[in-house]
Amino acid sequence: MDKISIIVPVYNSEKYISRCIDSIINQTYINIEIIIVNDGSLDGSGKILDRYAAIDKRIKVFHQKNKGVSSARNIGIKMSKGKYISFVDSDDSLYPESMETLHDYISKAGADIATGVVNVIYNARRSVKETNRSDSLLVYNNLDGIKNFMLENTSVYSVAKLYRANVIKKIEFSLQLKINEDKYFVYQALKNAKYSIYIDEVIYSYYQNNSSVTHSGFSKYYLQIATVADLIFDDSRINYSELFDLAIKHRINSYFWLYNIMTLSSQIRSVHSNDYMELRKKILFLGNQYNNKSLKVNVLKLSPNIYLVLALIYNFILIKRLMIMMNNIKKNTHKWKHNAFPSVINRSFQK
Repeated sequence: MDKISIIVPVYNSEKYISRCIDSIINQTYINIEIIIVNDGSLDGSGKILDRYAAIDKRIKVFHQKNKGVSSARNIGIKMSKGKYISFVDSDDSLYPESMETLHDYISKAGADIATGVVNVIYNARRSVKETNRSDSLLVYNNLDGIKNFMLENTSVYSVAKLYRANVIKKIEFSLQLKINEDKYFVYQALKNAKYSIYIDEVIYSYYQNNSSVTHSGFSKYYLQIATVADLIFDDSRINYSELFDLAIKHRINSYFWLYNIMTLSSQIRSVHSNDYMELRKKILFLGNQYNNKSLKVNVLKLSPNIYLVLALIYNFILIKRLMIMMNNIKKNTHKWKHNAFPSVINRSFQK
């Protein structure tokens, strides 16, 4: 039985870490090693981790000074001994058969990366986050894997995946990136993957709490969303020239992702006014340079104020839709697809 290394970075997670670890140690796939990196937690996380390590020999705990989640994940990769590697965030959890399901599919398909479905839980209310696909299994070659990554038809996050170890052992999470570091990591992993697969089965629970931009505050680190988009564009136009048009679209859409966050908050626009105006200039420059004629580029070019009004109206409509959906969730009578609630960040004014 192949060994799977499960890497968990931890920082001040005493409220959630037991839920996370319990979901891992109770996997039906038992040949696992659990590598937990305590990234300088200031709460009781470290003591909880040590207690778990004392009762389950599969758990290995490493304590370090706070260096960030990327450093913690990199240490986990370096220390891992499994044929396959998976990542779990300390406030999330796995389903009992998650590793067994991912391993079964990835080994039978001979793939290098397997991605499952994420169950997003909003403030303790559950909703299944599915893709807009009906296929139970999709297999991508290297080029199609990158293509679907740029289209975001599959998850761009590092969790809810199983990686063949030799695909990611030579790459790292960037220590310079504080935002979207996992997206850039996944891009590099897909570059190394001969085949990747998507499995239409829920294997991961992601708990969304008040750590969003709205609640935790906007910082200059969010500008790294554009940085990651630039890194992917610069690399893909060299290594995937046949996807050049798609790479341009992905870059511009990523810029809009950030621009819309700033657009929808007058406070953010005020505090980061120079960055906001500079970002708008970059979007218009890219639109002109690559002759991108999407509706949102044209509206922004016509009038930033009109774009702002339309964005606010669009966001209001989506909030109303969200309220209806949340009421349905409360009644446990409704599930929606991944793209059924298109956040304004991702889909504002798309054709």
